[in-house]
Amino acid sequence: MTNDSNPRFAELLRRDAPAERDPVFRVEVLFRLERVKYRRRLSALLALGLVLAAIAAVGVGIGGAAREATGVVLIGAALTAAYFIAAPALTQLLARLRN
Repeated sequence: MTNDSNPRFAELLRRDAPAERDPVFRVEVLFRLERVKYRRRLSALLALGLVLAAIAAVGVGIGGAAREATGVVLIGAALTAAYFIAAPALTQLLARLRN
């Protein structure tokens, strides 16, 4: 939006323009994306924790064979959660080691 009829004004606008590639802006965008990913993971883990707590409470409250079944379900859920938490981290680590 420079006006060729006023070169002094056009020069002032060019000097005040931001850089074509602003590294601070890029870093801020990356931080924002990481925060979104973190919040998604945290909400998923909190939901999983609430479900596991509910399963444990019902299983312990019933007693008998349900207690053992609840233990199996909780161990399976814990292993599944550990896989889904550790798998992305291991994938990123292996990708970095390859490069």
